Order: sequence, then structure tokens, then C-alpha cells
Amino acid sequence: YGRYALVVSPDRYLALSRLQADTGMLELDRIGEMVGAKVRKSTALQPETAIFLCNEPYYVDIAVGVDISTSYLELVDLNHHFRILETMALRVKNPQAVVVFGK
Repeated sequence: YGRYALVVSPDRYLALSRLQADTGMLELDRIGEMVGAKVRKSTALQPETAIFLCNEPYYVDIAVGVDISTSYLELVDLNHHFRILETMALRVKNPQAVVVFGK
């Protein structure tokens, strides 16, 4: 038991962004109610893939890298625009907390 998350590939997200017959609700909203969280999309997933996981801190967490890099983009209206890049990765502490659906 705990907090859950459902992450789907962009093509699955698009397929779920339609009205479900006779309900007036999007399929995304109905599924979100069932899992107790919003359905999120990630471009890091392969097509037709979904991941359902328990996102309690003793099962998974986010590891942030120390390889931060900064680059200068442009000057607009006397404002300097920069881009800051860093790495983040999902660290799975208990593999049984993650279910992968896909081909």
C-alpha cells in the first residue's frame, strides 16, 4: 500500500486522451481515479509501454547527478538567458515495486 504512479509512453497517452463512451470523462481521468494519481507521460519510454510503480521512498527515489552544466543561450531585452542541464535517474530500491507493461 502507498502512493502510486502510472507513467505511459507518448503514444499511449495520446490514445488515452479521448472521451470514454457514456461517461463524459477522458480515459486518462478514469484511469487516474483507479490508481489514485494522475497519469503522466515520458518520452524516455519505448512506444506502447507503461510503468506502474509504488513511489514510496523506501521503494524508489530520484538520484540527481553532480554533472551540472550551464550554457549561455541569448540576450533578450537586456535579460541573459541560460540553460542549466543536470542528470536525474529513477533509482529502484525494490524491483517488486515496479510493473512494466509493453511489448
